[in-house]
Amino acid sequence: MRQVILTRYSESESTFDWTKDFVDNPEVVIYNKGNTPFGLPARWSRPNVGRDLESQLWEDIYVSPSQIRRPNVGRDLESQLWHILTNYDNLADELLMLQPHFKDHLDWPRWAPGVAANNDKLPDSILNHDYDGSVLQFMNVYHTECYNPNGVELPGVITVNYWQMLIDLTQPHLDGLNSLVKTNYNVNDSICWTFSPGIAYSVPKSMILNKSKAWWQRCYDFYMSEPPPHCHAYFFERCYCDLWNYSEY
Repeated sequence: MRQVILTRYSESESTFDWTKDFVDNPEVVIYNKGNTPFGLPARWSRPNVGRDLESQLWEDIYVSPSQIRRPNVGRDLESQLWHILTNYDNLADELLMLQPHFKDHLDWPRWAPGVAANNDKLPDSILNHDYDGSVLQFMNVYHTECYNPNGVELPGVITVNYWQMLIDLTQPHLDGLNSLVKTNYNVNDSICWTFSPGIAYSVPKSMILNKSKAWWQRCYDFYMSEPPPHCHAYFFERCYCDLWNYSEY
């Protein structure tokens, strides 16, 4: 059984219509980081004198198990890591982690060869589960980027210091990753990562349970340790496969 994990901020309910097309009817879990719920029954329980409207709204409105309130920090990555932590002992066989607007990066030619892209619906191969869910799957276009502090061009890949857009890549970033996956990355070296832009993956349970819950807690704590969290998000997005592929045992 697979489970679909999504993060919502301000998207309308209709944005998620495509989730109704799955043949196997997986559970869809939406982590809501926005200011309002949507498509939910309201149950006002008690007054909150002196509280602001947003706090009152989120404390008093009933939120169904399929829509879970999260603070607006850490982007999709925070939701995904939080889901793993809070469901570690009861994970679905496969986590299909996508963005609500999947059209931005989805690899249509690979999932639906010869079929014109439909921005309102996933390819049938994904909806029908016509892929191997027991191995890591990149849902979006394979993307390889190299961080090159010395400006050395490497053929066939994108060569950038991407993190200068928001924050310089520092040795503490790499030390945190090194401590998690036992690598030896150095900020003075060229480093290449292949990843799925938009952090869209199908991940089998086995690639989560080969790390302890304590390991995932360390991963979450490291990701959330340096404000603002969105800076870490760009780093984590690129090295995410290191986390999946690492086995603690």
